[in-house]
Amino acid sequence: MIIGATVWSRISVLDSISSQSEIIRVPTGERMDMILADGTHLWMNSGTEVELPVIFSRKHRNIKVNEGEVLLDVAKNEDKPFFVDTWAGTVKVLGTRFEVTADEKKGDFSASLIRGSIRVTSKLNPEDDYTLVPDEMVRLENGSLKHGRIKNITAIGCWSEGLIDVTEVSFEELMSKFEKAFDVRIIIDRDNMPLITYTRGKIRISDGLEHALSMLELGSDFRYRIDTETATVHIY
Repeated sequence: MIIGATVWSRISVLDSISSQSEIIRVPTGERMDMILADGTHLWMNSGTEVELPVIFSRKHRNIKVNEGEVLLDVAKNEDKPFFVDTWAGTVKVLGTRFEVTADEKKGDFSASLIRGSIRVTSKLNPEDDYTLVPDEMVRLENGSLKHGRIKNITAIGCWSEGLIDVTEVSFEELMSKFEKAFDVRIIIDRDNMPLITYTRGKIRISDGLEHALSMLELGSDFRYRIDTETATVHIY
């Protein structure tokens, strides 16, 4: 009787601890990766905020992406499924490698599968429920999840290797990536967005902001000025 009471007490304590979480925020201009208690590898891009439980619960493994981009290589455990929760949808996985992007302020959400299988369920429209196979993705568009093939699989998670993929990326989207990667503010001092004439390639973040801009400048119609005192870039 006493033994049973002791076991129940321990379970209650574990359940109580697993309901507690800590918030990890990656500073702009930096990246972070860690191995979770179950062996799952978690990479977090610049400006990402993630909530992690102090310990995983007895029945499942849950993390929450409040903002940003994460890449996960999930340790397989069929008895304890892994869930990634975001503002727009939930991703369920048993063991796989995939990327999730979430930004409620911008209305962005996407999930891209590299290996294994995941199930993505929308919080905005319960009928949006997709099980993905490798090289597939879902993206939030006008409040609904759009399902399709990944056009450029090598771009998925390349930021975890310190790279920015410029393949078929608009100038506006690329500048947003630069702001996060280099911790700067970019101002477009012109009426129209510059056009990038080349459509493939990657930029190494460690080479620095000026190198990245110089490379883009060679294949586009813009000029730039960097104000180091205010960490601001003017595009004209």
